[in-house]
Amino acid sequence: MSEMNLLEMIISQDADQWKAFRADKAIQHPNFSGANLKGVDLDHFDLSGADLSGCDLSGARLQGANLEDANLRKANLSGADLTKAQLCGARLMCANLFKVVLRNADLRQVELNAARLRSAIISGADLTGAILNGADLKQTLLKNANLTNARLNATKLSEADLTGADLTDADLSGAILDGTDLSRAVLKKGSLKAAKLKGVILRGHNLREVDLNGSNLRGADLRDTFLEGADLRETDLCGARFNGANLNRASLEQAKCAGADFTGAQLCAANICSAGLKKACLHEADLSGAKLDGAELDGADLSSAKLVKARLKGAGLRHAVLSRANLRNADLSDSDLRNADLTRCDIAEADLSGAKANGADLSWSDLTDARLHGTLLDMAILRQATLNGVDLSSARLVSADLREARMVGAILKGVDLSKARMAKVDLRNADLSDTICVGIDLCEADITGANIANANISDWTITDIICSHAFSGERRIDFKAGEFEKTYSVAENTIRLELDLPLSDIAYYIGRIIEKTLKDAFGDHTLFFEGLAAPAEGVTRFLYRNVGTSEQLKVVGAKLAAIRLRLQPILKEMSQNGTKPSGLNHHEMVAIPFCRSMIARPKEIVTQMNDRYVKMHSLIRHVLMAVTDEITGMGVPATDSSTEKVSAAGGVCIESDEFVMF
Repeated sequence: MSEMNLLEMIISQDADQWKAFRADKAIQHPNFSGANLKGVDLDHFDLSGADLSGCDLSGARLQGANLEDANLRKANLSGADLTKAQLCGARLMCANLFKVVLRNADLRQVELNAARLRSAIISGADLTGAILNGADLKQTLLKNANLTNARLNATKLSEADLTGADLTDADLSGAILDGTDLSRAVLKKGSLKAAKLKGVILRGHNLREVDLNGSNLRGADLRDTFLEGADLRETDLCGARFNGANLNRASLEQAKCAGADFTGAQLCAANICSAGLKKACLHEADLSGAKLDGAELDGADLSSAKLVKARLKGAGLRHAVLSRANLRNADLSDSDLRNADLTRCDIAEADLSGAKANGADLSWSDLTDARLHGTLLDMAILRQATLNGVDLSSARLVSADLREARMVGAILKGVDLSKARMAKVDLRNADLSDTICVGIDLCEADITGANIANANISDWTITDIICSHAFSGERRIDFKAGEFEKTYSVAENTIRLELDLPLSDIAYYIGRIIEKTLKDAFGDHTLFFEGLAAPAEGVTRFLYRNVGTSEQLKVVGAKLAAIRLRLQPILKEMSQNGTKPSGLNHHEMVAIPFCRSMIARPKEIVTQMNDRYVKMHSLIRHVLMAVTDEITGMGVPATDSSTEKVSAAGGVCIESDEFVMF
């Protein structure tokens, strides 16, 4: 029968007549290809196996119609009503299904590749095993639809309603689901790999075995979701909400989570290495045993978070808020904690070795037995912090605030504490040997039993300090009340030394020799060469400034007095031999008047200066040997550590390990 006759027959008959007609004529695959059936009433018609490709069925009524295995390729079904229609195995590739009604329809195994279903109503439909790759389902209603094992690769589902839909084992790889409502939908074992889920609603879902690798979940609602063990690597989760979600053992490696909200989320043993979590909220989140190595957490809120045994090696936590967080046994080595808020944290036994914590606030935190070797804590705030037994060797605490901190038995050997505020700190039995204590405030501190051997205590403040005894190496020193303060209080004093030596450049260098030798013996802050004066003819007054304790002043003063006694015979002997101490005649003395600017030694006078020092070398050698021997007890024999050489000007120069004088 011709296509025209078939078309006339289907239009003129009802469903039962058409069924009988097909049976009578044994028409297996009626051909309506390209036919115009616009607005035709075909409710309950049997069109199974029919060829309706390119057919215009827009606005047609097909409720309950049988379209199983029908060919509807490129057909126009826009606005058609196919409620409860049977389309199992039908082929609808590239078909136009705009605003079509497929409510409760049977769409099992249907092929809808590249089909247009925008704004369609497919609620309650059965799409088991359906193929919808590249199809357009924007703003489509799919409530309670069954999409088990469906393939929706690169399918457009933006703003679609999939509430209550069953997507078990569905493949949504690369699908676009921006703004889609997936409330109560079942996504068990489904794949959302590389899918775009921006602003999607997935609240309360079980996504345990869902593959979300590389997907875009920016701004998505994932509150209370079950994502245990989920693969979220390289996923975009910026601004997403994970409040109360279960992400235990999930992988978020290299995920983008800036501004995401993980409040109260469970992330135990999760892999979050190298993830971007800037300004993310992890308040009260459980990150016990989580791996956050290299993660970016700058400005993140981790307040009250649980990070027991978590790994944050090399993590960026600048300006992060970790107040009241539990970081016990956590690995924070080499992390960046600059200006972070770590107040009232439990950091006991944590590893902060090599961490940068400059300006961080650790007030009231417990760092008992924490490892702080090489940690930078300059300008950090550790008020009332507990650091009992902590090893701070090689750490830096310049200008740190440690007021009222508990540091019993702490190891501070070699630590730079310059200008630190340590009033009322408890340093009982602490190791302060070789510590730099320049300018620190230890008022009312308790250092009983501390080891202060070789500590640099220049300009420290120790008003009302408590110390019944201290150690200098193995030697115990006992103190009566107030005696330590009296003995070790630092003051600044001016010391004068006069020698029978004309005011000249050689006098200046002798002054420098004395200064350097004393500094090498007692520390850089012991003595400062301030200048020279000539109180009388043939006499030079050396002015030195001493910053130290009364005991140090006595020692330095005694050494200078001994040096004067040691040098006077040398100068006197040269004078008696008729040789000027400088080795210069009157004309030579005024040829280059001595002044402080001569230290620069301009190029134009280098040759002349060399020639002058050739004549001085004998005196310089004697002074150098005498001063070194007086301070260290080890002279500088000309035959050993000092040698004579011929200068560029043809004269002789003296050279030792410390000085070179022409």
